[in-house]
Amino acid sequence: MGNVAIINLTSKNKYFDFPVSEGISVMDRILRFTESLPEREKTVFLLKEPMEVDSSIDQVVKEKWTEEILFDIFREYAVSYDHIFYYWGDYPLLDKALTESMYGNHLKYYAGYTFADGYPRGLAPEILRATEIGMLYNLSRGAGGAISRNTVFEILQKDINAFDIETEISPVDLRMYRISLSCDTKRNSLQLKGLVDRGIVDRDSLLEKIDSCKDVLRTLPAYYQIQITDGCPQRCSYCPYAAEAKEPGETSSLEVEKYAGLLDRITDFSDDAYLALSAWGEPSLHNNIVGIIEETMKRDSLRLILETSGLGWREEDLKSIALINEKSGGRIEWIVSLDALDRTLYKELRGEGYDEAWQRAHRLMELFPGNCWVQAVRMKENEVNLEEFFRYWKEKTENIIVQKYDWFCGVREQKKITDLSPLNRDPCWHNKRDMFIRINGDVPLCREDLKGTVLLGNVFKDDLEKIWSEGEKTYRGHLSGEYSPLCRKCDEYYTFNF
Repeated sequence: MGNVAIINLTSKNKYFDFPVSEGISVMDRILRFTESLPEREKTVFLLKEPMEVDSSIDQVVKEKWTEEILFDIFREYAVSYDHIFYYWGDYPLLDKALTESMYGNHLKYYAGYTFADGYPRGLAPEILRATEIGMLYNLSRGAGGAISRNTVFEILQKDINAFDIETEISPVDLRMYRISLSCDTKRNSLQLKGLVDRGIVDRDSLLEKIDSCKDVLRTLPAYYQIQITDGCPQRCSYCPYAAEAKEPGETSSLEVEKYAGLLDRITDFSDDAYLALSAWGEPSLHNNIVGIIEETMKRDSLRLILETSGLGWREEDLKSIALINEKSGGRIEWIVSLDALDRTLYKELRGEGYDEAWQRAHRLMELFPGNCWVQAVRMKENEVNLEEFFRYWKEKTENIIVQKYDWFCGVREQKKITDLSPLNRDPCWHNKRDMFIRINGDVPLCREDLKGTVLLGNVFKDDLEKIWSEGEKTYRGHLSGEYSPLCRKCDEYYTFNF
């Protein structure tokens, strides 16, 4: 019966329309790739708005796309075709040779699902056998979440042993670069252009040249940690900010109007980003935390993370925030730092507040299902207790974070349990993707720079692009194997947020 190519264009935006190379548009490259697919008889576009395209292309237009709707469309076309090639339409570097190799193995081993592993996202489609679609659709029933780049595999994972899976493995594992060869965001578009300008246009050129192109991988911040208050109700034994934090009732708060102006500049500079509140301090102590959250969610390209002790929150504020989250499409996430199940150990590590913190963690899981994580910092004091902590929460949620201990470049006593650092050092992920902003607007080199020994600028006085470019010097130094005294002591360079 032949095959069908289903192309997801639901995220098509202003970054889609830029020339990839020699005036060839993204759509031109996508259509050329689609025409090269083996035994393809039909092309389908998934859209939110109709497009002017060749009449031979089917358009499926939905104002709102969910995971279940996606698999329902798959099921509709699986009746008439043998296999589905599924990919996003903002991947202009999809590779013909890689896809042909995948399809050959897909047929040879009678796979139900074939994908490429170890390559960056955007080089290859996913291939599904039509006979497997009915089972996948059943697994997707009731899945009302928005479609993501990982939707197919996430649905399949619900009963992964029921499927024959074939993997096309890269000869070099490129996942460590965390590259997306897409033009879906400003950040990814800049990175894509930088790679194409260096001659990377397909799989072979990527494998050959990526090591010499690391300098173009630092594009824009993806993660902003912003201090909105300078107070904290606890004095955690491992926190370097404990001595500096003010007591509740004595705290200062970043004005909502000032914060809103900063958000406008962040969205103009980075477009999309994760914002983490509060960089230091407890967000519940802000004098208008609901207003802060409302301002953040007015900007559709931003996601918000609230890292909290769980103390100081009013029930009416949490209900208001839950309503804001619902209206904004679930873009608010929580991390509740608890550290220990044992009450005595909790007090030793964090101080008073055990009952309130644990009750609040349970309440946040009710109000924000799937968007609340519990966290424990792994260190010598709680290593024995961690298994008990993990087992308790495992019965209630998959969202458990065991965070490595941070000694802040030697400022704190070293209490880590094991060394997780890689054998070969790469440039710092935080320098590459994060911006840390203190309540007065100062931007130190990173979160580890507690004293602000390297100050990149001030967000209330300087242009964000200028501040960000100041960090480029450190990044290029890391590429050359040159590290400042602070960086030489750092044990966080290989960890990342988003």
